[in-house]
Amino acid sequence: MRLRALGASRDHSPTLAERCLRVIGWHRLERLLASIPDSNDDFGIV
Repeated sequence: MRLRALGASRDHSPTLAERCLRVIGWHRLERLLASIPDSNDDFGIV
């Protein structure tokens, strides 16, 4: 699917850019969540 996206025409550039930004956003969110210590006991979550 990525190979097809790389060879896409310029008409698909906005959607490709949005997809890249979405992936980058998810990656940053995962890193942020990973940096938070696992102290679920403080919130009463089991």
